[in-house]
This record gives sequence, structure tokens and C-alpha cells, in this order.
Amino acid sequence: MPSWWIAAGPPKQWEFALKMGGVWGVSSKIRERWEELSSGDYILFFVKKPVKGVIGYGIVREKFKD
Repeated sequence: MPSWWIAAGPPKQWEFALKMGGVWGVSSKIRERWEELSSGDYILFFVKKPVKGVIGYGIVREKFKD
């Protein structure tokens, strides 16, 4: 059964991820959480500005380290 996750960030971060084909990077601070993420999991994208709330969602297709 897939898990649900919330990814918070500023609008510019979302714009960049979309320009990169939907690739989302994470810092080493949350590596343990990233390890728990699996293909098929859902991610809710959350921003605080210009509105506060969920602005979209995605499904994890694959993970990789670069």
C-alpha cells in the first residue's frame, strides 16, 4: 500500500523542479526520510506563499542518487 508524504518548499523550488522534468532533490538532513520513500508513494506539494496550502501532488516513479 502506498504511503503519503508532504514536501514543503518555496514556489521557486517547485518551478525549478518542473523545469528539470519533475526531479526533486533533498538535502542530507532528510536522507533517512528519503530512504523510506518508495516507488508508487504519493507526495503532496505544500507552499506558504503566495497562498498557504497544497498546490499539487505527484507519484514517485523512481529514486536515484546523483
